Amino acid sequence: MALKIKLNSFRPICSTAFGMKAISDYNLPPFIDGSCRREPDFESRFPSITSLCRGGKFAPKLLPGDLVIYMTTKGKWLSGEKHRRLVGILKVLEKTLNQYVASEWYSHRGLTLSSNCLDDGNSPMEFSKTTCTFLNKIVYLNFLQLNDKHQILKVKELVSCWDELITKS
Repeated sequence: MALKIKLNSFRPICSTAFGMKAISDYNLPPFIDGSCRREPDFESRFPSITSLCRGGKFAPKLLPGDLVIYMTTKGKWLSGEKHRRLVGILKVLEKTLNQYVASEWYSHRGLTLSSNCLDDGNSPMEFSKTTCTFLNKIVYLNFLQLNDKHQILKVKELVSCWDELITKS
């Protein structure tokens, strides 16, 4: 079977002011996915490619040996001109049946599970480590008016909803 090379894009965490704060506060790389379930998780030693973002249209069609080129969507990432950034080239090492088998793959190698691998106990990223995607500016401004206690509760609710949307799609 012939080697396949696929091109995939994503919005990096540096795409929002909130994401830039996360980069600064947590010393995160600027060109990682900014969602609560990074796809792929470039912070992982062995990033996994799952069906979270594109359902059955992408990951299930990959085979060991295939290459996936990841680049950002077009934007003014850390500069004044719109451009794309080549972020990584991943080679598919192994294809697993589901997230539980993938979890075992990581565990048997003493590795931390990729954030996009859904398994019991593998929680989504904290909201403060994301791009902070609010529905619109009014929702965001209303959030800023909340006191600290209510912001924390709202953030937990937002991550839970975001995670549920991702994992159900």
